[in-house]
Formats: sequence, structure tokens, C-alpha cells
Amino acid sequence: MGLLEGVRSLCHKHGEDAKLHEYLNNFWKPSVAVIGLDGLPSVEKCGNTIYKELKAKICMRLPPTLKG
Repeated sequence: MGLLEGVRSLCHKHGEDAKLHEYLNNFWKPSVAVIGLDGLPSVEKCGNTIYKELKAKICMRLPPTLKG
């Protein structure tokens, strides 16, 4: 039995489907998080344009089962 099946059976045994979905979303599915942004204008001056000075730092997490 693999790790995922073990977690699934443990969570179903205790009737906690929400914990199973939380675990799967946090550890077994890809995610993207914005760490920081530089170069954005203030709220008073902002608009719907892309600035060439804009810099972003992001964190991408890939699932451990992804073969690369």
C-alpha cells in the first residue's frame, strides 16, 4: 500500500474526509504562491496596464509523483 492509499484509508477509517482533502491539496497537488511583487504603482495611480519594471517572485510546488 502506497503513502496516498494509507492516508486515505486512515482518514476514511476515522470519518474525516475534510482532512483527507486538505492533505491532498497541500501535499499532492501542484500550487503557486506569490512571494513578493516590486514595481506596482500605488492604489491612487494604478490601472490595468503591465509595467516593464514589474518584478514578481513566485514559488511553484509540484507534486512528488510528477516524473520529470
